[in-house]
Amino acid sequence: MRHPHDVELPVRVDRADPAPLPAQLVQQLRELVVSGTLRPGDALPSTRGLAARLGISRGSVVTAYDQLHGEGYLHATNGATVVHPDLARSRTEPPAARPGPRPAAAPRRWTRERPMIDLTPGRPDTGRLATPQWRAAWRDAAAAAGTAAGDDHDSSAPETAVSTDVSPSYRAPAGAQDRPSQDKLAEGNLVLKEVDVLRRLADAQRRLFGEDGTAMDVSTVLVRVRALGTYYDALTHVRKNGFWDQRRTFDLVPEELLHVQELKDESYVEGNGAPLAMMFRFRPGIPPEVSFDYADEEAFVRYEDRLPAQNYLEELRMYPRTGAHIPQHMNEALQDWNY
Repeated sequence: MRHPHDVELPVRVDRADPAPLPAQLVQQLRELVVSGTLRPGDALPSTRGLAARLGISRGSVVTAYDQLHGEGYLHATNGATVVHPDLARSRTEPPAARPGPRPAAAPRRWTRERPMIDLTPGRPDTGRLATPQWRAAWRDAAAAAGTAAGDDHDSSAPETAVSTDVSPSYRAPAGAQDRPSQDKLAEGNLVLKEVDVLRRLADAQRRLFGEDGTAMDVSTVLVRVRALGTYYDALTHVRKNGFWDQRRTFDLVPEELLHVQELKDESYVEGNGAPLAMMFRFRPGIPPEVSFDYADEEAFVRYEDRLPAQNYLEELRMYPRTGAHIPQHMNEALQDWNY
């Protein structure tokens, strides 16, 4: 298996393409697998590494990998993502031989054959009770039954563990953390630490997966937000039985539990502005994963139409930026604005 850092994937993204960035990646990676450029067992780059090389948000790469996981092209193992090994089986199976002319069948002689199992009522089949395995099982059961209650009985064993024997083959997941970082900034954020963001979303996590949660039947809730000024909208998909399905965001989690406007306000940096896009990934039993993007409100999902110019104007009034940090598409929209 090739190491992920040795794999230079011939993929690219085009922001002028109307297709969302994750969809562009899905199509190209799928073609690499189907064409044999990526073989079963080959490792793919990490989501963070591929996102850095393409200059896009890590969330876009995560979404693409998830889609290909669901389609059966990719497989996660030991902290890495690889082309699904089972694909090799379908490629190596020899083609079925073409059927030739069938020889004439000899006349069948009908005879009364001995049945494989005697189904006569009241007559049990004891033919398999004389095997060595069956006799060994009987000896073990008899020995266990004859053991006197005392020091050898399970009930006399200590009930409090002092130490455990860790399997020599165990490898802790790379980068595993027991708690969110107190010092590391949240993905893509210039101000807020991981712990600050997760503390905000604790109630949303409980609402989704706690007792009587609204998303107990799914494995992932993916909420993608674009936020300009006081306006924001959300697009939510859930993963269930290996497929993505769109759900109404605020039927799953109340607006006030996402804290979108508060996160935007608290993430503002003078000159750089505030995040234009956010992505929340909720999964049961796992702290939410959150990503931010300051440059493009469509960093995590593409829409048919950009928002009106007045939304950009309000964004710049509320969260001022220097000219170097005003995205090109925002400048173009403002040029058409009639003051």
